[in-house]
Amino acid sequence: MAIEIRHVDHIAMAVTDEERQSAILEGLFGFRRRDTYEYPHQSFIGISYDVPGRSGVGWEVMAPRGEDSFLHRFLEGAQGPGLHHVAFQIDDLDAAMAELRAHDIEPFGTETAEEHNGRDVTFLHPRRGGQGLLVQLFAGPAWNDAEQMRAERWDPGHPTLGIIELHHLSHAFADREQLVGWYERLFGFRVIFRGPREPDRAYDTAVLDLPTGETHWELIAPRGESSFIQRFLDERGPGPHHVTFLVEDWERALAACRHHGVRPFGEDEGTVDGARYREAFLHPRDTGGMLVQFVWEERPGSWL
Repeated sequence: MAIEIRHVDHIAMAVTDEERQSAILEGLFGFRRRDTYEYPHQSFIGISYDVPGRSGVGWEVMAPRGEDSFLHRFLEGAQGPGLHHVAFQIDDLDAAMAELRAHDIEPFGTETAEEHNGRDVTFLHPRRGGQGLLVQLFAGPAWNDAEQMRAERWDPGHPTLGIIELHHLSHAFADREQLVGWYERLFGFRVIFRGPREPDRAYDTAVLDLPTGETHWELIAPRGESSFIQRFLDERGPGPHHVTFLVEDWERALAACRHHGVRPFGEDEGTVDGARYREAFLHPRDTGGMLVQFVWEERPGSWL
């Protein structure tokens, strides 16, 4: 039986300078800082953010404090700095851990509610069962108030991308169907699209719906040795590839990029079922280490 996810609580990234990263997220992206906290026993500082729009998924930035912080290994490795982990809220951690073991996945870093601020927590290691993705599972109160994020609109007072939805996280892996099966069996994700639509593209993709309906997941695999996804896998290994946001107004998003001195690349446009879309990317050097795609769609829900 799949582990039942109640809420996609947040996506986390690890950086060396949390204040510089906060300036990027609050400036260009229009995120709203909610809380700052320290975990001295793990030697890191964290900042949580509300993400604009209807997804209800929060964001976290982590930075090391001290030479003994575990984050240094990530930041100095092939995947850092950048996207670090995703956090799923569940009902019963003991049942989830039993299910992981039934799939020959041994969780690690387990802490009780007394040890972790009122939440039972465990992790799936990216190299030992997580398919390149570090996954945090927790039972207890959510860190992020999804309903509040959906209900509120805030004005940062400066140009932003105009995000209306965190559309998906993209996970790169060598074998698309193997990864599809992993997400289906372990978490109950459901495939809603296989592509790409253009047969000459150098990758295979699958878009999955989550049981919570809060966002999507994209699985992306190389098609041939010359694929840019193969280069990514060779350089960084399997794991998070990019994150995609829908924006309300294309020209507003481009104007915000100009205002913040950021140059998009890979701009493209097309139609899906008669509805236009436009898309572009932001380079990791401009975003704190993560590749970002932003998309405008003429008709809500038409672009996948």
